[in-house]
Formats: sequence, structure tokens, C-alpha cells
Amino acid sequence: MLNSSPTQNRVFIVGECVLFDDGITQLLEHNTNSLVSRAIYSDENAIKSNQSDVILICESGSMDTTHILDLIFSQSMATILLILIIRLRNNVIDVYARPAFVAGRMSDSPQRIVARTGDDLLNVLWQNSNVTAA
Repeated sequence: MLNSSPTQNRVFIVGECVLFDDGITQLLEHNTNSLVSRAIYSDENAIKSNQSDVILICESGSMDTTHILDLIFSQSMATILLILIIRLRNNVIDVYARPAFVAGRMSDSPQRIVARTGDDLLNVLWQNSNVTAA
């Protein structure tokens, strides 16, 4: 992992701890100037206590994305710049820049991006936050 500096973004990945989550972690650690941490979607305490700038939710299997978002938004959102929901079943990334959670829902519609390569994910991060290349 890269050394910490005041300008580094903190990226928090919520997933099912599958190979895909490992791949995203490696991609970010080696291609961005970000600190990456992870939690299994069932670890509610880790999700609620995160203090990240960018949150990636790798939606697959039995995950309840709405419940995860409820946990995230039950805490202070002052530092959240971006939430990305990666939908594995159709290679879509839902991008919520400066998200707001109102009455149990995201207040804005996401920008939808079809991802074909890891570069597509990195481009979304670089365009929508201050994540920088390593």
C-alpha cells in the first residue's frame, strides 16, 4: 500500500470478499494515490465507522445495497465525495458524486457507466473526485 499523505483519498470497498474485490483493491493500490480499506458487506460496524472519501460497493450475490447505504448514511457524510456501486451482473457502475441520502433514498439519479476494463473504473474516479494517479 502507498504511504499516507494529507492529500491522499481514502477509498473504502464494501463487497463479499471475492476475487473481484481483491482485483479492485490491487487496481487502486497500484494505480492511484489512495489508501484502500475493505469490509465484508455483513460487517455493519466496519461500514458504519468508515471515514472514507470514496466508497465502492461491489454489488453481487445476496448483497442488500439499500441496507449498506443506510449504514453509510447513518454516520457523518462530511467527507464522502463519491459513491460507486459496481453492478457485476451487467458491468454497470452507478456514480453518485457528492451524494445525499434523503428519506431513505439517494437524492439524485446516478450517472451510469458501462465498464469494460479497469481503466473505466479509474477514469470514473479521476473525473469525479480528487483521486490522482500513483
